[in-house]
Amino acid sequence: MRQFFTDISELSEYAPGVDSSIELITLQPSFRTSRQKISEMVTPSVWEKIAEERTEELFENFLSAIANRMMYEHSIFLAVAKNAGEQKLYKYQHEEIKDIYVSNFWAAMNNILQYLDSHPDYAGWQDSRHYKDRQNLIIRSAEEFDHYYAIDSSPYFYYKVQFLIRKIYSDEIKSRVKKISLLQEDSEFASRVKRALCYHVMAEAVMTFDLTELPRSIRYDFNHEYEKTGSVPQSREKLNTYFMKQVLAWYKAIETEISLAKESVDIEVSDNKEENNYYFMS
Repeated sequence: MRQFFTDISELSEYAPGVDSSIELITLQPSFRTSRQKISEMVTPSVWEKIAEERTEELFENFLSAIANRMMYEHSIFLAVAKNAGEQKLYKYQHEEIKDIYVSNFWAAMNNILQYLDSHPDYAGWQDSRHYKDRQNLIIRSAEEFDHYYAIDSSPYFYYKVQFLIRKIYSDEIKSRVKKISLLQEDSEFASRVKRALCYHVMAEAVMTFDLTELPRSIRYDFNHEYEKTGSVPQSREKLNTYFMKQVLAWYKAIETEISLAKESVDIEVSDNKEENNYYFMS
């Protein structure tokens, strides 16, 4: 950790509200957790190169990601310490503090991933699973996902849900559309399919992701609306029901449109071309 921060004042430059009395060594467990999470996303080789080269803009975001994730992990211990003393920290205050750290972490990770996507040869990023997998996805960028469901155009969230995009396409979309050419020839039809897919992704994400891994709009709903009317599992189910009600209606409309289509032509995976705005996956 001292490779990045030599004292607590340096860390406080990137994460707000850091208590100057904190001993840097006490954050070591939180640092290990943060390093694992960030390294898994950007790959160990990228982590090492960023730490070694210290390119100004990239390294600044790197330090911000580390610092804010560390303080998020450590915030529960700070809350306990405050409540054990004269200063009391209310639950809503603790949740707001955590949300600030999470939001800062997301912002830093978004900037890092945007940089890597625009420099795919950086430390072999183009060979990473995250980067290679998205080349064959029906939704190929955070901006495209955001067009159908608002995720603040977050590359961080987009990379987190790639496996869900792949799974839902394979389980729900491919069986419905693989035998018609409308998906490639009719952009409006393709848009409706992608919208259903993105909402289905969100339905599964709210049931399986940690709250910190969901977009801020959904985290806000949990903290300010859904949690007030029940437990977290009940809140997740409410959101899932909201998403799936729309998804199932759209699937039904898609099936109706397919049944009315006169053309029924098998589309082979080999039809994928660089100039197409839609790729099929095997």
